[in-house]
Amino acid sequence: MNDESQSISREDLHAALWQVPMSKLAANWKVPIASIVKAAQLMNVPRPAPGHWQLIKSGWQFEPEPLPVASAAIPASAVIEASIPRRKSASTQATTAQPDAEKRCPIAIPENLNHAHPLVKRTLKALTVDTYLDRGLVCGRSGE
Repeated sequence: MNDESQSISREDLHAALWQVPMSKLAANWKVPIASIVKAAQLMNVPRPAPGHWQLIKSGWQFEPEPLPVASAAIPASAVIEASIPRRKSASTQATTAQPDAEKRCPIAIPENLNHAHPLVKRTLKALTVDTYLDRGLVCGRSGE
C-alpha cells in the first residue's frame, strides 16, 4: 500500500459519502473519484444520486439512503488507492526528440485529378483559375 492509499470501513464510507460531495472527498483523501466509487460498489454502499448536492445547495433536505445489511460476501472494509502518475515511455520520449521534418509523412498529389472527388476538382479550379489574392484573401473573378 502506498502513502496515499487508505483503508476505510463500510460505515465510515457511507457516512462520508452522504456528508460531503465525492469530489471534495477525493481531494481531501488525495485519491481519484474512481477509487471511491469502486470501493462503494465493492462494499455495496449507496451513493447520492447525480444532482443531489445541487439540490442540497438549493435548500432541499434529504435523508441519507440507509446502509444495506451486509452479507457474508460483502467485505467490511476496502482499500482506496491513490492514482499512480503516468510517465512517458522511452519510445514516446524518443519520438518527441526527432525533428518535425522527420515526423511528417509526405503527401503525394497526383498530377491528373480527373478521378478526384467533384469538390476537390471545384476547389482546385476555384483556387487556380478563377481567383486572385486581395490583401491575403482569395477572391473570385467571376462573381465579384
